[in-house]
Amino acid sequence: MIEACNTIDGLYEFITLCEEHKKEMNTAAVRQLYRDQDFDCYNCLHFSRKNGCKYQVCPFTPDKVCCGCASLALALRFMAVEINNSRLTKRVNLYISGWRAKKKNMMMFVDDQHQSIFYSHYPRLYHENAKLIAAVYLLSADKDLWNCVWKYVNSNDISFSRIKPKDILPEAYTLLCVAKDLYLNTRHFSIAELADPIVIDPIRFRLILNAMGIRRYGYSFLQCRVCDKS
Repeated sequence: MIEACNTIDGLYEFITLCEEHKKEMNTAAVRQLYRDQDFDCYNCLHFSRKNGCKYQVCPFTPDKVCCGCASLALALRFMAVEINNSRLTKRVNLYISGWRAKKKNMMMFVDDQHQSIFYSHYPRLYHENAKLIAAVYLLSADKDLWNCVWKYVNSNDISFSRIKPKDILPEAYTLLCVAKDLYLNTRHFSIAELADPIVIDPIRFRLILNAMGIRRYGYSFLQCRVCDKS
């Protein structure tokens, strides 16, 4: 269930939130217990045909993500409500409404190259290590950055201390710093900075949001539907 919480100001606090909810993300068990139709709103005690859902976002979103029956938009909105930072929530909602206005599916990867690099290494990674998957997702989004770091990525570990990036763009360095924050609990960026379009451009914002989703929900986040159906 989603609960009211204090505003989260830093990624390090977000990671603490992820660890607190780690036990609930028993993906295998949830998938055995529930099917897609079990999460139909009309079967929920919190929903009425007259008034709709009493929550601003479905409280069973983590279970929906585990079962692969949540949309990317729903998963991100739930995460934003948990973080409870007004600037982030506003930008997430603008991001989602922007895709709805275009009548296009949301995107999990920045392009085909990103998707190819990530999934070529994904089978070698320990899938229960959410911080590893999230970091690799970000690091593989830029080819030049990935060329600098791939040799330090192991099946269950990333040797960030050995990474000495050269000739990468500032945007790629941003991804590296956020990957470190999500993996090492360092403090390069605050939530407010991530929500600032002057600091983080739209493409990097989308990538960082998705990486945070992986860190929050685990590898099941990658199975979220890119269409808007929840």
